[in-house]
Amino acid sequence: METILGIDPDRGWALALGGKIISAGTVKGMKNLKTIICDIGAYGREEQRELLIRIERPKNLKTFPRPGVSVAANMKISQNCGMNYQKATDLGEYCAKLGLKFEFIVPARRKLSAKEVREITGYQGRTSQHARDAIMLATRKTCLSANRY
Repeated sequence: METILGIDPDRGWALALGGKIISAGTVKGMKNLKTIICDIGAYGREEQRELLIRIERPKNLKTFPRPGVSVAANMKISQNCGMNYQKATDLGEYCAKLGLKFEFIVPARRKLSAKEVREITGYQGRTSQHARDAIMLATRKTCLSANRY
């Protein structure tokens, strides 16, 4: 039975065992995400489970002016896109250093509501948008990315 850890670099995480979400949440920072990766990696080794870590990372970082949005807001959006890309890259390097199998996944085009995620996955716990993103990464059936390590 494969264990999949979905990571949203914006602090969300979700753990799926055999395609079913068993836990999900939001943490305060990158250090806590790395702790989760390390702990679940150690658990997978102890239990002889195959572990795959899916990290959300945008493929195309083109940022463009949005009509009706100020220059300052557009600059902030661009800055946030670059920061998320860098966080995802750092998490991938951390997984490689630990010898864990991971892949980068392109984010979904639209965000799902808590109700939609409950209907799709059956997970009943409270979730933030970041945790819902991670849940959808962890339950994806096929890899949509060529960046698998």
